[in-house]
Amino acid sequence: MPGVLVADHVARLATLVSLYGALAMAAWLLLLVMRRDRRERRRAVDQETMRNLTREIVAMLSDRSGALPAFERAQPNARLAAIGNIGQLVRGEDRAQLIAFVEEQHLLDRAVRDSDRGSRRKRVEAIRLLGKIGGPSALDALGRALREDDDADVRLEAAAMLARLDGLPPPDEFIAQLGLTEKSITPLHRALFRTLAADRPAELFAIAGADLPPPIRALVVDALGWTEDFAALEPLAAAANDPHGPVRVAAIDSASRLGHPAAARWIIRLLDDPEPPVRARAIRACQSMGLRAGLPAIARLRQDPSPWVRLRAQQAEQALGAA
Repeated sequence: MPGVLVADHVARLATLVSLYGALAMAAWLLLLVMRRDRRERRRAVDQETMRNLTREIVAMLSDRSGALPAFERAQPNARLAAIGNIGQLVRGEDRAQLIAFVEEQHLLDRAVRDSDRGSRRKRVEAIRLLGKIGGPSALDALGRALREDDDADVRLEAAAMLARLDGLPPPDEFIAQLGLTEKSITPLHRALFRTLAADRPAELFAIAGADLPPPIRALVVDALGWTEDFAALEPLAAAANDPHGPVRVAAIDSASRLGHPAAARWIIRLLDDPEPPVRARAIRACQSMGLRAGLPAIARLRQDPSPWVRLRAQQAEQALGAA
């Protein structure tokens, strides 16, 4: 009958669809297994290559005459990855020899070229690679990116890598290269200037009293506390009289970090500052430096209009009273 024939035909079609569907699923699963197997094999080969490269390069640091078969066979990216990993572990003479080897083999030439051309992502990747390895070529390329790149974020990335290599420029040039007069100051800017303070304290002292925009002046004053130099106390005392509250806050923080008692007089005076953030920071400095002479003013601040100042005053009074 026609109805039975149609039903049989539909049943056969359903069977074939199920069969081919199962075969397709099996083929797909097999493909996934094969891809995973290839990936794991490739990873094993890469790990073995990295071990061989690391072994050869480390041996080369003590004996430059040895053969480098794995290094000769490896791709440029693998060579740089191995050198970057070793560079984070070695110091002193070994690191100097590693950098000399990199320069001799021209291993950074491509990264140097990529750091000033191509897409933003490509430039950032090249800059990070240069910062990881270092050396004269890397410093030159990073300095050029900081000075000349049109993208502010790329310049900031170059600055971070230069900080890692102790290669930041003088603070006045650094301010101009980052375009800080036109930007909001971020925690990364503060971290960079604190790094700069360890290498260029005298130059920071020189510009601390310059006619800078208040946010940049606060940035410089904040960095003075990281110089670990008591010569910073004089510009900090001047900054304590700055008409802008954030600059006075930065002066308190820097003086507190230095911990010299010569700053006590003006820190205690700032307990009566008209701005609550300054009063709160002065209370914290008195507590951290153990300035019991500030206790009478701190006791009065228990009645301050600002709840944050009142909380700080209570904590400091308890800490200093128990000391």
